Amino acid sequence: MSNSYDLQWNEITEKNFYFYFFFGMSEGLTLRECCHGKGSQIPAQVQPDWYKGTYIEYANSIKTYIRDML
Repeated sequence: MSNSYDLQWNEITEKNFYFYFFFGMSEGLTLRECCHGKGSQIPAQVQPDWYKGTYIEYANSIKTYIRDML
């Protein structure tokens, strides 16, 4: 795999999104675009369809992801 375009973004789940976000953000995608698709204007705070947990689980996952990036 050479870049995020090689990933199957339709296979992203609440269990593997860290992997996808790592490649996407390294190529300049915003957190919002990683959550909702390239060019999306939907805020990252809005739970995407692919995340099948509760909103609290989603919010905590995103917070953890951001903290781990720092």
